Amino acid sequence: MLTRQLPNRLVRIVAIRDPVVRQILPELGKIKNASGEKARRVLGWVPRTNEDTVVSIRRAFLKSKFSGSSICLHLTSSHPQNGKLDIPQTRCCFMKIPTKRRSIVAALLAAPAAVMLGITLATMHPAAAGPEASPSPPQTQYLPSISDLMIATIQPRHRRLWQAAQQKNWEFAAYEVGNLHGAFQRLGQAHPTEHAISFPDMIASVTEQPFKELESAIQSKDSVGFAKAYADLTDGCNACHQALNHGVVAIRVPDGPSASDQDFSSATP
Repeated sequence: MLTRQLPNRLVRIVAIRDPVVRQILPELGKIKNASGEKARRVLGWVPRTNEDTVVSIRRAFLKSKFSGSSICLHLTSSHPQNGKLDIPQTRCCFMKIPTKRRSIVAALLAAPAAVMLGITLATMHPAAAGPEASPSPPQTQYLPSISDLMIATIQPRHRRLWQAAQQKNWEFAAYEVGNLHGAFQRLGQAHPTEHAISFPDMIASVTEQPFKELESAIQSKDSVGFAKAYADLTDGCNACHQALNHGVVAIRVPDGPSASDQDFSSATP
Protein backbone atom coordinates (compact mmCIF):
# COMPACT_ATOMS: atom_id res chain seq x y z
CA MET A 1 0.00 0.00 0.00
CA LEU A 2 1.42 3.39 -0.99
CA THR A 3 1.66 6.02 1.72
CA ARG A 4 2.61 9.67 1.72
CA GLN A 5 4.13 11.79 4.48
CA LEU A 6 2.43 15.02 5.56
CA PRO A 7 4.54 17.99 6.71
CA ASN A 8 4.20 18.78 10.43
CA ARG A 9 2.74 22.21 9.62
CA LEU A 10 -0.08 20.66 7.57
CA VAL A 11 -0.79 18.12 10.34
CA ARG A 12 -1.17 20.99 12.86
CA ILE A 13 -3.57 22.80 10.57
CA VAL A 14 -5.67 19.67 10.02
CA ALA A 15 -5.67 19.04 13.79
CA ILE A 16 -7.53 22.30 14.35
CA ARG A 17 -10.64 20.69 12.88
CA ASP A 18 -9.98 16.97 13.36
CA PRO A 19 -9.85 15.74 17.00
CA VAL A 20 -8.38 12.39 15.90
CA VAL A 21 -5.42 14.06 14.21
CA ARG A 22 -5.06 16.38 17.20
CA GLN A 23 -4.13 13.43 19.41
CA ILE A 24 -0.82 12.90 17.57
CA LEU A 25 0.39 16.50 17.96
CA PRO A 26 2.50 15.73 21.10
CA GLU A 27 4.46 13.16 19.05
CA LEU A 28 5.30 15.45 16.13
CA GLY A 29 9.01 16.02 15.65
CA LYS A 30 10.02 13.34 18.15
CA ILE A 31 12.51 10.77 16.94
CA LYS A 32 12.52 7.50 18.87
CA ASN A 33 15.58 5.35 18.36
CA ALA A 34 16.61 2.27 20.33
CA SER A 35 20.34 1.72 20.53
CA GLY A 36 22.91 -0.18 22.57
CA GLU A 37 25.37 2.70 22.27
CA LYS A 38 25.09 3.65 25.96
CA ALA A 39 25.84 0.07 27.03
CA ARG A 40 28.88 0.10 24.79
CA ARG A 41 30.04 3.50 26.06
CA VAL A 42 29.33 3.15 29.79
CA LEU A 43 29.72 -0.58 30.37
CA GLY A 44 32.18 -1.34 27.61
CA TRP A 45 29.82 -3.96 26.24
CA VAL A 46 30.71 -5.36 22.83
CA PRO A 47 28.13 -7.71 21.26
CA ARG A 48 29.32 -10.90 19.59
CA THR A 49 28.50 -11.81 16.05
CA ASN A 50 26.52 -14.97 15.33
CA GLU A 51 29.61 -16.68 13.97
CA ASP A 52 31.72 -15.89 17.03
CA THR A 53 28.97 -17.14 19.33
CA VAL A 54 28.65 -20.46 17.50
CA VAL A 55 32.41 -21.01 17.48
CA SER A 56 32.70 -20.09 21.18
CA ILE A 57 29.96 -22.52 22.22
CA ARG A 58 31.46 -25.30 20.11
CA ARG A 59 34.87 -24.77 21.67
CA ALA A 60 33.34 -24.82 25.15
CA PHE A 61 31.66 -28.16 24.48
CA LEU A 62 34.80 -29.64 22.94
CA LYS A 63 36.88 -28.39 25.85
CA SER A 64 34.53 -30.15 28.25
CA LYS A 65 35.09 -33.36 26.22
CA PHE A 66 31.38 -34.04 25.90
CA SER A 67 30.43 -37.16 23.98
CA GLY A 68 27.22 -38.91 23.12
CA SER A 69 24.30 -37.95 21.01
CA SER A 70 24.48 -34.76 19.01
CA ILE A 71 22.03 -31.86 19.01
CA CYS A 72 21.69 -28.96 16.60
CA LEU A 73 21.95 -25.51 18.16
CA HIS A 74 20.08 -22.81 16.25
CA LEU A 75 21.09 -19.22 16.86
CA THR A 76 18.76 -16.64 15.44
CA SER A 77 19.28 -12.91 15.24
CA SER A 78 17.42 -10.06 13.62
CA HIS A 79 18.99 -6.86 12.43
CA PRO A 80 16.92 -3.69 11.88
CA GLN A 81 17.64 -2.14 8.55
CA ASN A 82 16.10 1.10 7.35
CA GLY A 83 13.52 0.99 10.13
CA LYS A 84 12.36 -2.54 9.23
CA LEU A 85 13.06 -5.87 10.82
CA ASP A 86 15.22 -8.01 8.57
CA ILE A 87 14.58 -11.72 7.98
CA PRO A 88 16.06 -13.70 10.87
CA GLN A 89 19.47 -15.18 10.24
CA THR A 90 19.94 -18.75 11.50
CA ARG A 91 23.12 -20.69 12.06
CA CYS A 92 23.35 -24.40 12.95
CA CYS A 93 26.14 -26.13 14.84
CA PHE A 94 26.24 -29.88 15.68
CA MET A 95 27.69 -30.83 19.06
CA LYS A 96 28.20 -34.04 20.98
CA ILE A 97 26.32 -34.16 24.25
CA PRO A 98 26.05 -37.02 26.76
CA THR A 99 22.70 -38.66 26.79
CA LYS A 100 22.24 -38.08 30.55
CA ARG A 101 22.96 -34.40 30.23
CA ARG A 102 20.92 -33.86 27.11
CA SER A 103 17.81 -32.61 28.91
CA ILE A 104 19.84 -30.23 31.11
CA VAL A 105 21.69 -28.72 28.18
CA ALA A 106 18.50 -28.46 26.14
CA ALA A 107 16.83 -26.59 28.99
CA LEU A 108 19.78 -24.20 29.30
CA LEU A 109 19.75 -23.54 25.60
CA ALA A 110 15.98 -23.10 25.48
CA ALA A 111 15.88 -20.59 28.36
CA PRO A 112 17.45 -17.64 26.49
CA ALA A 113 15.31 -18.36 23.45
CA ALA A 114 12.18 -18.33 25.61
CA VAL A 115 13.20 -15.03 27.19
CA MET A 116 13.83 -13.43 23.80
CA LEU A 117 10.53 -14.77 22.48
CA GLY A 118 8.70 -13.33 25.48
CA ILE A 119 10.32 -9.92 25.01
CA THR A 120 9.47 -9.93 21.31
CA LEU A 121 5.84 -10.84 21.92
CA ALA A 122 5.54 -8.25 24.68
CA THR A 123 6.92 -5.59 22.37
CA MET A 124 4.64 -6.53 19.49
CA HIS A 125 1.53 -6.96 21.64
CA PRO A 126 1.90 -4.83 24.80
CA ALA A 127 -1.76 -5.27 25.63
CA ALA A 128 -1.29 -9.04 25.99
CA ALA A 129 1.32 -8.63 28.75
CA GLY A 130 -1.26 -7.78 31.38
CA PRO A 131 -4.98 -7.99 32.12
CA GLU A 132 -7.35 -6.46 29.64
CA ALA A 133 -7.28 -2.73 30.17
CA SER A 134 -10.54 -0.93 30.63
CA PRO A 135 -11.28 1.72 27.99
CA SER A 136 -10.04 5.10 29.07
CA PRO A 137 -12.68 7.78 29.54
CA PRO A 138 -13.02 10.26 26.67
CA GLN A 139 -10.79 13.27 27.13
CA THR A 140 -12.06 16.79 26.66
CA GLN A 141 -10.05 18.50 23.95
CA TYR A 142 -8.89 21.99 24.90
CA LEU A 143 -9.78 24.69 22.40
CA PRO A 144 -8.39 28.18 23.10
CA SER A 145 -11.05 30.87 23.14
CA ILE A 146 -11.13 33.71 20.63
CA SER A 147 -9.70 36.00 23.29
CA ASP A 148 -6.86 33.56 24.03
CA LEU A 149 -5.90 33.34 20.36
CA MET A 150 -6.17 37.10 19.89
CA ILE A 151 -3.80 37.83 22.77
CA ALA A 152 -1.36 34.99 22.01
CA THR A 153 -1.13 35.00 18.21
CA ILE A 154 -2.65 38.16 16.71
CA GLN A 155 -2.03 41.13 18.99
CA PRO A 156 1.77 40.55 19.32
CA ARG A 157 2.13 40.24 15.51
CA HIS A 158 -0.01 43.36 14.99
CA ARG A 159 2.39 45.33 17.18
CA ARG A 160 5.59 43.82 15.68
CA LEU A 161 4.37 44.57 12.17
CA TRP A 162 4.06 48.25 13.02
CA GLN A 163 7.47 48.35 14.74
CA ALA A 164 9.15 46.73 11.73
CA ALA A 165 7.75 49.40 9.40
CA GLN A 166 8.84 52.20 11.74
CA GLN A 167 12.40 50.84 11.57
CA LYS A 168 12.19 50.53 7.76
CA ASN A 169 12.83 46.80 8.15
CA TRP A 170 10.65 45.91 5.18
CA GLU A 171 11.92 42.34 4.97
CA PHE A 172 10.73 41.57 8.51
CA ALA A 173 7.51 43.51 7.89
CA ALA A 174 6.78 41.24 4.91
CA TYR A 175 7.44 38.21 7.09
CA GLU A 176 5.21 39.47 9.91
CA VAL A 177 2.29 40.54 7.72
CA GLY A 178 2.17 36.96 6.40
CA ASN A 179 2.17 35.60 9.93
CA LEU A 180 -0.58 38.00 10.99
CA HIS A 181 -2.73 37.12 7.98
CA GLY A 182 -2.27 33.40 8.69
CA ALA A 183 -3.12 33.88 12.37
CA PHE A 184 -6.45 35.46 11.41
CA GLN A 185 -7.22 32.55 9.08
CA ARG A 186 -6.42 29.96 11.77
CA LEU A 187 -8.62 31.87 14.22
CA GLY A 188 -11.55 31.51 11.84
CA GLN A 189 -10.82 27.81 11.34
CA ALA A 190 -10.72 27.19 15.10
CA HIS A 191 -14.04 29.04 15.63
CA PRO A 192 -16.19 28.61 12.50
CA THR A 193 -19.17 30.46 14.02
CA GLU A 194 -19.62 33.16 16.64
CA HIS A 195 -23.02 34.55 17.65
CA ALA A 196 -24.56 32.49 14.82
CA ILE A 197 -22.35 34.34 12.31
CA SER A 198 -19.68 32.81 10.07
CA PHE A 199 -16.56 33.97 11.86
CA PRO A 200 -14.15 33.38 8.91
CA ASP A 201 -16.41 35.50 6.67
CA MET A 202 -16.56 38.26 9.28
CA ILE A 203 -12.77 38.31 9.60
CA ALA A 204 -12.27 38.35 5.84
CA SER A 205 -14.76 41.19 5.36
CA VAL A 206 -12.75 43.57 7.54
CA THR A 207 -9.17 42.39 6.92
CA GLU A 208 -8.76 41.21 3.31
CA GLN A 209 -8.56 44.68 1.71
CA PRO A 210 -6.23 46.15 4.37
CA PHE A 211 -3.94 43.10 4.03
CA LYS A 212 -3.71 43.59 0.26
CA GLU A 213 -2.81 47.26 0.77
CA LEU A 214 -0.26 46.39 3.47
CA GLU A 215 1.46 43.83 1.24
CA SER A 216 1.58 46.33 -1.61
CA ALA A 217 2.98 49.11 0.61
CA ILE A 218 5.62 46.80 2.09
CA GLN A 219 6.69 45.57 -1.33
CA SER A 220 7.13 49.15 -2.57
CA LYS A 221 8.59 50.32 0.78
CA ASP A 222 5.91 53.00 0.99
CA SER A 223 5.73 54.30 4.58
CA VAL A 224 2.72 56.54 3.90
CA GLY A 225 0.75 53.75 2.23
CA PHE A 226 1.69 51.39 5.05
CA ALA A 227 0.44 53.81 7.71
CA LYS A 228 -2.95 54.14 5.98
CA ALA A 229 -3.37 50.39 5.45
CA TYR A 230 -2.29 49.66 9.02
CA ALA A 231 -4.83 52.15 10.37
CA ASP A 232 -7.55 50.57 8.19
CA LEU A 233 -6.69 47.12 9.52
CA THR A 234 -6.80 48.43 13.09
CA ASP A 235 -10.20 50.05 12.49
CA GLY A 236 -11.45 46.77 11.01
CA CYS A 237 -10.41 44.92 14.16
CA ASN A 238 -12.32 47.39 16.34
CA ALA A 239 -15.40 47.11 14.10
CA CYS A 240 -15.31 43.34 14.55
CA HIS A 241 -15.01 43.72 18.33
CA GLN A 242 -18.07 45.97 18.39
CA ALA A 243 -20.06 43.54 16.22
CA LEU A 244 -19.33 40.78 18.74
CA ASN A 245 -20.31 42.98 21.71
CA HIS A 246 -16.69 43.35 22.80
CA GLY A 247 -16.32 47.02 21.99
CA VAL A 248 -14.48 47.56 25.26
CA VAL A 249 -11.46 45.95 23.58
CA ALA A 250 -10.07 48.89 21.59
CA ILE A 251 -6.96 48.46 19.44
CA ARG A 252 -4.92 51.44 18.26
CA VAL A 253 -1.84 52.33 16.25
CA PRO A 254 1.13 52.27 18.68
CA ASP A 255 2.74 55.66 19.26
CA GLY A 256 6.15 54.60 20.57
CA PRO A 257 8.90 52.00 19.97
CA SER A 258 7.67 49.78 22.81
CA ALA A 259 4.12 51.06 23.24
CA SER A 260 1.17 48.73 23.48
CA ASP A 261 -1.29 48.57 20.62
CA GLN A 262 -4.25 48.48 23.02
CA ASP A 263 -6.06 51.59 24.17
CA PHE A 264 -6.91 51.35 27.87
CA SER A 265 -8.15 54.93 28.15
CA SER A 266 -11.47 54.44 26.39
CA ALA A 267 -13.17 52.57 29.26
CA THR A 268 -16.52 53.98 30.38
CA PRO A 269 -16.21 55.55 33.89
